Formats: sequence, C-alpha cells, structure tokens
Amino acid sequence: MNLFQRLGKPRHARVGSWLAALMLTPGLVGIGVGVGVVAATTTPVYAWSTTQSAQVGCKNGKVEVSGTFINTEPLKSGLNMDVTMSAGGVTSVKKTVATGGASATFTVTLGADQTTGGTATFRLTWTSGAAGVDTRTASYGAINCRPKQPDPVITKTEWKDGAK
Repeated sequence: MNLFQRLGKPRHARVGSWLAALMLTPGLVGIGVGVGVVAATTTPVYAWSTTQSAQVGCKNGKVEVSGTFINTEPLKSGLNMDVTMSAGGVTSVKKTVATGGASATFTVTLGADQTTGGTATFRLTWTSGAAGVDTRTASYGAINCRPKQPDPVITKTEWKDGAK
C-alpha cells in the first residue's frame, strides 16, 4: 500500500495531502511544505505495565506458592487486568487487578512436600475484553516441608560376659 492509499482519498484530493501521508507513515521522518489539513487518530497502546513476585512456604506439610501481582498501568488509563497465577501445574482463581498500583495476592498449594524451586506464571488479559493476552513470571526458591525427624537417641548398654 502506498502513502496515498492510506489516506483513502480520490486521486485529485491527494495533491494537497502528501505531507499528511508522509507524517502518518510509521518509520518515516521528513520535512516538507504542504497545504492541507493533517488529522491523526491515536490507537491505544497497551503496555502490560506490571510488577510481580513469588514466594514459597509450607502449609500442612505441603509446598505453598504465593504470588503478588501489581498493575502499574497509570490510574487514568482504565486498563484493569484479569490475572491468574500457575505454579507446579496448579492454577489459582482469576482476580481482577485495577490500575494505579492495585495489587492482588495469589496462592496455590502444590501436592508435593518439597520443591527445588520453580517459576510462577501470571497470565494477563484485559478486563475490558480488549484483544491481547500476556504472561509474566517470577521465580521461587527451594523448600522442604517434610516434618523434621527427631534426632536418634543413643542408649548405652553394658555387656559383661554375654549378659546385661
């Protein structure tokens, strides 16, 4: 598609619009003189601006992964996100996280009593229904949730001539 086809104007109207076409073409930088009206529309840019973290702990002898997700999109943007967190094959319930620094905490309990560490994956969609899906990750460390075994007790028995 050439520059003038982007404007969608008849051929005779294109003469005064060449500068507008040049200005609306991404990646082109130019200086020129022209006559006409320059009109541009803005398309919202969705940046998925977030902060996330994951921690690991024990609950009832099982590994529990907790994640914190913060939507750092500007407050005025209205870009609320629906978020789930997955870790170790277990997915949390979906939560809506508002813009402007709102946060949500997610928790999943793994079936194991220990882990060597792993990655929590946050799946993001726009609450508004706008197109787009993204993921963010956060690592968590190793932990052993097995109950501690008591130290063995050593007793001393003396034997003399085969008898106690």
